[in-house]
Order: sequence, then structure tokens, then C-alpha cells
Amino acid sequence: DALKARRPPAAERIMPTSPSMHRFSINALLFRCFHGYPLETSRNHEAWMFSDVDYTATAGISVKGESWRRPDDTFGLAGAFNGISKVHQEFFAAGGTGILAGDGNLNYGWEKILETYYDFKIWKKIHGAVDYQFITDPSFNRDRGPVSVFAMRLHWEL
Repeated sequence: DALKARRPPAAERIMPTSPSMHRFSINALLFRCFHGYPLETSRNHEAWMFSDVDYTATAGISVKGESWRRPDDTFGLAGAFNGISKVHQEFFAAGGTGILAGDGNLNYGWEKILETYYDFKIWKKIHGAVDYQFITDPSFNRDRGPVSVFAMRLHWEL
């Protein structure tokens, strides 16, 4: 029973997060973050995260539109490397499934994501955004992908 499995203490589950942001001008922000959950635990543990990622490293830049005369717009570019623990690799290779990953045929590789977006003011408190993600080795599987994901968003502040 997954709910009765012993969960290790927090100190064993969570590796410190090390976020960093650097504003190098009024209009630009550079960021990076390294994060991990070394879950070397039983396969019987119920999934409790919003994704199957155990380790991640991200970096990116966000630039306001002052220099192109659109001060309420923002351009962003970011990258991420996501990985899973050896226990998760064995679990997925044996046919297990997680929140988002698992198809029974894992050829493990770090998931790599490159994302860019442009957020623009439409009118007063209404913003739109377009987004593109390029993902290689999706769900940690070298036999899958690459995948392109396109998105649009409409945001209305009340």
C-alpha cells in the first residue's frame, strides 16, 4: 500500500534550492536555479509532486521593452535540464508510470527545454503572450521527441 510506505525525513528528500537573480539594468533580469529531490526511495511511494523531475537546472533572461519603445512588453528566453534519480529510471524502465512520464520503454536521457516568449500589452489592463518551447528527450526518454510546443495566453487584470 503506497500510502503506508515510510516516507524519509525531509533532510533526506530535499536538496537545497539555489535560486539567483541579477538585475543588470532597469529593463533586464538574469536568473538561474539548481534544484533537486534525491528520492532514492521505494517504488511504492505514491506520486506527490506536480511533475516527475528529481533534478533541474534552469537559466534565462527577461527583458522589458523600453529599448524598442514598448515599456509594458517583455521578451524572455530560458533553458532547463531535467533529470530523474536512478530509482525513478529503473521504475520507468520496468513499465511504471508517473504524473507525466512513463511508457514502459525508457532509454534514459536528461530532458532539455529551450523556451522563449513575448508578453505584450494590448489595451490598459489586457496583455497577450505567445510562447514557444523546444523539448529534446521529453519525459527523460532519448527515443522520444524532439517536440515543439506553441502556446498563447490572454491575461486580463481586474
